[in-house]
Amino acid sequence: MFIKKSLSLLLLSSFCFACTAQKIKISGQVVSATGIPVSRAEVITLPATDIVSTDREGYFYIDRRIVPGTGEKEAITPGVYQIRVSKDGFLPLEFSVNAKKGEVWADRRTMQAEKAMINSVAPEETQESETMPTGGGGMVGF
Repeated sequence: MFIKKSLSLLLLSSFCFACTAQKIKISGQVVSATGIPVSRAEVITLPATDIVSTDREGYFYIDRRIVPGTGEKEAITPGVYQIRVSKDGFLPLEFSVNAKKGEVWADRRTMQAEKAMINSVAPEETQESETMPTGGGGMVGF
């Protein structure tokens, strides 16, 4: 009986370790064509994850997805995620990442200014003193 309980506990511990080892986090950085970080850009994905905003340094972090049909949130599951970054004054930026395990770095991505903004100061080039938190809301389609 003792061996059976010990074996069950060992298997349960191994399963729980495997679950925590598989946690996935998608992160990246968004900059302008001049290399300046783009803050407050909205980052959304398909399949749906939390909607987040880039921070002052242009970084974003996504670690939760929205469960289809329920709207509940859970850890990101492995798969290909289509990512769309948008901000007023810039053309939308779209790319995909293959999330397998651990932290998935989506690289440093460059947003291009809209044509009307090319000869003026782009929105992210103004100095902002406040920090914008990242965090979510519901998912909307592209």
